[in-house]
Amino acid sequence: TDYFTEDCIFRVGETDWPGHAGLRDHYAEDARAVLEYYEGGVRTVRHGLLNCRIQVQDTSSASVDLIFLNFSAGGKTPFTNSSAPTVVADTRLECVCDAQGQWRIREFHATPLFFGEDPYLNTVLAKM
Repeated sequence: TDYFTEDCIFRVGETDWPGHAGLRDHYAEDARAVLEYYEGGVRTVRHGLLNCRIQVQDTSSASVDLIFLNFSAGGKTPFTNSSAPTVVADTRLECVCDAQGQWRIREFHATPLFFGEDPYLNTVLAKM
């Protein structure tokens, strides 16, 4: 939650998780699903951000458009035969600069375009 404002909106597809409580709920859901879907309750995830375009509106607001790549698999590394991302999403961040000069995300909007072979993500994202 450190990177987000208190009143943030975290949206993936048509599903919203509002505020820090929503973020905590989202990641608690992830943790429960890891235990359910992955042997040994282990999932390795890496995110890649491509084609980042930053637009500064003024001294306290900016937008970031990017392509978000999610690579994930159940179990421990290294993984073989795993070259495709598990999610590719067009993503927009609306950011604000607070009184202490710290930039934070006020709105996170991700629109998934492609799904790979992650059983949890395919189950959850299909609902969004």
